[in-house]
Amino acid sequence: GSNEWVRAESALADLDSLRVDTLGAVTDLDQLTSERGVSGDPPYPALEDMRAKAQAQMETQQNKISAIKAILGEK
Repeated sequence: GSNEWVRAESALADLDSLRVDTLGAVTDLDQLTSERGVSGDPPYPALEDMRAKAQAQMETQQNKISAIKAILGEK
């Protein structure tokens, strides 16, 4: 019914907002990694690990968004 559709749309909006925040974090971590490289600093494993985790989280969020859109018949 319509209540389920409204809940799904709300969940979709919430997830998309979180995905945007996560994308911002990935971008910031990419920038930090790039700055370290430009300045000649050695790799920083904790930074690289955090970036990989943020990227994985963003991909999980995108998969959930895609699944909800598929249920709703959206692209």
